[in-house]
Amino acid sequence: MKTFRLMKTFRLGTALLIIAALNLSLSSVIATPRRDSKPLVATGIMSIAGTVTVDGTRATSGQTLFTGSRIAIAQDSQSIIDLGADTRFVLASETDLTLDFSKTKLASALGKGKLRGFVPAGLPLIVRTEDAELTTDSSQPSAFTVQILGDTTLVTVQKGRVDVRAGERLESVGAGQAFSSAPGSPRQTEPPDDDDDKKKIGIFVAIGGGGCDFGRGPYWP
Repeated sequence: MKTFRLMKTFRLGTALLIIAALNLSLSSVIATPRRDSKPLVATGIMSIAGTVTVDGTRATSGQTLFTGSRIAIAQDSQSIIDLGADTRFVLASETDLTLDFSKTKLASALGKGKLRGFVPAGLPLIVRTEDAELTTDSSQPSAFTVQILGDTTLVTVQKGRVDVRAGERLESVGAGQAFSSAPGSPRQTEPPDDDDDKKKIGIFVAIGGGGCDFGRGPYWP
């Protein structure tokens, strides 16, 4: 009888030890972060018509872009930059742009030329020029154009709303409006669309872009 009780006690003790070990192991797995996980790296893809360089080296369609990339568009050339999630830039001829982006932010510095931007809701975008800074309203999709004309930055908005700061001035520019950084310039209505520019972009997507499908969003030109 005593032997039976000893065996029963031994089995119960063993079971409790096994349960305790399993609980300790499970707690260790939950508490210890995975060391092999790596942060995602945000990248972009570009499509090219004509001559484009990235960081001084001639680029090709389909090339991957990383944050910090400096893109220079030659004369009579264009490029579309696709950053995913319906976020795109169209860079016109003789444009110089430096990218700064990640999964949670998107910024760029426009040195010269013309940029068309298309950004979905939920993703704030900052575009800096020598004399102005544009920030999109992330509560809604935005479609806009930033162009450097001499020493002046011109911003036109086709969809959404952007805030533009130039020196001491801060203007909220809505769809159908334009802003000039020139001192004393009032807010104005958006100038007529450049139909010739739109035709070039359409031809570019069909031919220069290699027939790529960019999954055009509702605010694609």
